[in-house]
Amino acid sequence: MKKGRLLYSLLIIFLFVVSLVPRIYKLQSTEIYPDEITWLVRSRESFLALKTGNLNYFKNGWWKRPNDTEAINLPTAIISGASVFFLAKDQPTHYSLNIFPDYIAARIAIAAINSLFIVVFFLIVKKIINSYPIAVLGALMLSLDPTYLALSRWFLPDSFLAIWIFLSMSSYFFIKKNLPSVILSSLFLTLAFLTKPTAILVLIPFLLFSPLKFVFTLPTFAVFTQFLWLGQEGYFGWKIIEYLLRQFRLAQEPFTTFFNGKVTTNPPFYYYIYQLITRLPLLPLAALAILPFNLKIKQKILSKKLLINIVLFLLIYVLAFSLSTKKLGIRYIFVIFPWIYFFAGISIVAIVKKSKLIYKILLSFVFIAYYAGLTIYFFPNYYLYYNLLANGPFKAQKYDLVGLCMGAKDSIHFLERRYPEIKSVAYLGCNKTVIPYYSSIKVSTDWKNEKYVIVEESFRTLTPDNEAVGYYKTKSPIWINCSKGIILSRIYINK
Repeated sequence: MKKGRLLYSLLIIFLFVVSLVPRIYKLQSTEIYPDEITWLVRSRESFLALKTGNLNYFKNGWWKRPNDTEAINLPTAIISGASVFFLAKDQPTHYSLNIFPDYIAARIAIAAINSLFIVVFFLIVKKIINSYPIAVLGALMLSLDPTYLALSRWFLPDSFLAIWIFLSMSSYFFIKKNLPSVILSSLFLTLAFLTKPTAILVLIPFLLFSPLKFVFTLPTFAVFTQFLWLGQEGYFGWKIIEYLLRQFRLAQEPFTTFFNGKVTTNPPFYYYIYQLITRLPLLPLAALAILPFNLKIKQKILSKKLLINIVLFLLIYVLAFSLSTKKLGIRYIFVIFPWIYFFAGISIVAIVKKSKLIYKILLSFVFIAYYAGLTIYFFPNYYLYYNLLANGPFKAQKYDLVGLCMGAKDSIHFLERRYPEIKSVAYLGCNKTVIPYYSSIKVSTDWKNEKYVIVEESFRTLTPDNEAVGYYKTKSPIWINCSKGIILSRIYINK
C-alpha cells in the first residue's frame, strides 16, 4: 500500500516537473507579445486596487470600452498581478523579493498554474475512466502541445479560459451529487466568463445534459458572478446581457488578417478547421481521426449522453468562432484542446493495447522522441509550430499569418551588436511597443529619416500597399531575422 502511494506521488511530481520545466526554462527567451504589456499594466493595477480595497478602480474597467473587443480577464489579471507584486523588480512595495523583470514575474504565475492544471487534468481523467495509461498519456500530450506551451509562456488569458471551462464541464458532467456539482461547475463557469465571454457557450450542453440541474446552476452562476465581477452597478442581469451583445457586435466588425495567401477582413468558414488540422501535432491528430471508427471504445468509457454533450460543446465552440467575422488564430479556440487530448489518449491506448510488448516499447520510444523533438526544436517560440500537413511553418507562411508581432527582440539585439553606436531606429510593425523591454534605443516609425529601419514580416504581409513596404521591396536588407525557416523581420539601412 505504501509503495503504491509512493509511486502515485512520484507520478504526480513527474507530471508537474515535465510540465513546468519547458514552461519556465529561459522565459525571457520567448519574445514579448504586445498584448502582454497591456495585461501587465492592468494586472498590476487590479491587484493593487484589490489589496487596498479601492473597488472604484473596477467601475471603469477596460471591458466597458464601447468600441473594443475586451476580455474581462479578472482572474488572470489578479493572479499574475500578485506574482508581479511579490516577485518583480522595482515595485512600489517592500514586500517584493525583487527577483524578476515584471513581465517574467507575470509569466511565472501563468506557467505555474498551467503546470498544476496538467496534474489536475490527469487526476480528473483518471477518476472519469479509471485508466492510468489514458490519463498519463493525455496529460503528457496536452502538456507538451506546442500551442499550449506557447500560451503558458505568455501572459495571455487563453490558457486560463481552457482551465476554467474544463473544470466547469468536469464538475457538471461527472460529479454525481447535485449540490457540489452545481456549486463547483457554477464557480468555475464564473471564473471562465470573467476571463472571456465565450465561456457562456458551455451553458448549451449543460441545459441539454440535465435540465433540472441547469435550473439551479444558472442562478448559482449569476450569484457568483455578481460577487466576483468587481465594479458592477445597476441591474446585474442586464450588465451580463449588455456585455455579451456588445462583444458579439464587435466580433462581427472587419479585422485585417492574412489567409489562403491573401489579405482579407473575413477569412472563410473553414479557417479554424485549417488551424486545427495544421497546428495539432500529427500523433493526436491521427488518433482523433481513428477514434470515430471504433464505437466500442467510446461506448465503453463514456455514456452516449455524455459523449454527445461533450462533442456538442466542441462543435458549438468552433462553430461560433467560424461564424464570426474576426478570425485571429488557433489560441482563440484553445478551449477545446483539453478535450481533444482526452479523446486522443483514449484512442491511442485502445490501439496500443492490441499490440505486442515489443511494439508497445517501440511506440513508447517513438512518443518520447517525437514530443522531445518538438519541445526542443521549437523552443522558445512554440507558437510558430505547424505540422507536416502544412509542410511546416516555412510553407505555412505563404498561406497563413505566421509570426504576427514577432521579430523585435533578435533584430534590435543584432543592431546593438553590429552597430554599438546606434541611438535610434525606425520600427514598422505591431511589436514596436515591446522594444523598451529589450533596449534603451529610441524607437519611432520615421522610416524616411532614420538610418536603421526594422520591418516586421507580418507588417509587410498585412499592408502590401503601404508606402514603406513598397519602397523596401526594391532594397536589399542587411539582415533577415529567421526562426525555423520563418521570416520574422528584415533590417534595412537608409543611405
